[in-house]
Amino acid sequence: MKKEVLVKAVRKAKAKGYSDQEIMKQFSKKIPKKEIKGALQKKKFHWIYFSPITKVLLVLIGLLIVVAFIYITLETNCYQDEACFNQLAAQCQRTRVILEKEGNTFEYAIQGQKKEMCVVSIKILALDPTYDEETRTLLEQKSMTCQLPKDRLQRLTETEAVIDYCSGPLKEGMYELIIKKLYGALAENLGSVLQKTGTM
Repeated sequence: MKKEVLVKAVRKAKAKGYSDQEIMKQFSKKIPKKEIKGALQKKKFHWIYFSPITKVLLVLIGLLIVVAFIYITLETNCYQDEACFNQLAAQCQRTRVILEKEGNTFEYAIQGQKKEMCVVSIKILALDPTYDEETRTLLEQKSMTCQLPKDRLQRLTETEAVIDYCSGPLKEGMYELIIKKLYGALAENLGSVLQKTGTM
């Protein structure tokens, strides 16, 4: 008896509620016990039969899944083309661009969609050389990750329009600078007021 036929017969007997011992007793009259034990131990999926057409279809489905995965995860590099970036960013497609604004070099990267939000990374690659060392230390080579609603994607390169949706070292550095400047301005104004009142 062929293995496949034996396995099917054993399965049918199991389906009818026969125990392993009863199956051994019944089949051992014509088949060696070793073969019956092997059939009892075989997992069902080992003997699933696939026709050639089914095999081809399974291969094609597998290839489609791989192609779809590559397409979804593939990132488009727009280099320095802002129009290319804006077009893909509007659909929250994975892309990146490097833009120079007022002597500062920014990198914007769309990382994909998370629920209803678009995840974006913003990094300052280089600051204008005229900035002081403290500003450069706080901002240069720092990045922040933003989760933006789709209506904000049109103004993605306007930092003030998106910063409320961001977190990371770049945002912290910006806020630290703002606080220092406010403190400096406050101290300066307070000093001039005290001088005018004659208390200094």
